[in-house]
Parts: sequence; structure tokens; C-alpha cells
Amino acid sequence: MQHCVLSYAAAARAGTVSIWSLRLTLAGREVSRVTVRVAPDSRAVVEARRRCNAAFQPHERELLQSWASIQGLSVDLAP
Repeated sequence: MQHCVLSYAAAARAGTVSIWSLRLTLAGREVSRVTVRVAPDSRAVVEARRRCNAAFQPHERELLQSWASIQGLSVDLAP
């Protein structure tokens, strides 16, 4: 996705962050839409980025909110 997620590799191995990739299936092909960083201790989405850190589309924000709700996570991201 050409963003900084690799910088969290050590923290992910240590269990202090959890990295997720939210994907959509479009025309039978799975497409990565949003990479999400979760703080396990607070059960909160603390960062979410699109490819090259582009701005979210409304349907992607809805996807993130829905996924977080199902997982029992809070979301506190700037609009």
C-alpha cells in the first residue's frame, strides 16, 4: 500500500499493536482498501491509512466503523 506500516513490525511482534488490512471484493478480486493499527490494550483503532496515505472515501470510513464495531473496538480518527 506504499505507506509506513513496516515501521510497526517490531511493535506487532511484541504484541503492543495489531495491524489489519480491510479489503473489499470487487469484480471477484480482493482489493486492499485500508490498513488499520489497533492498540490491543485499549481496544481502539488508533490509525488507519489508505494507499499512499490518501484521504478516506465515505464508504471506506463506513467499512472501518462497521468492522470496528463488530470487533468491539472504538474508533477515534479525525474526519
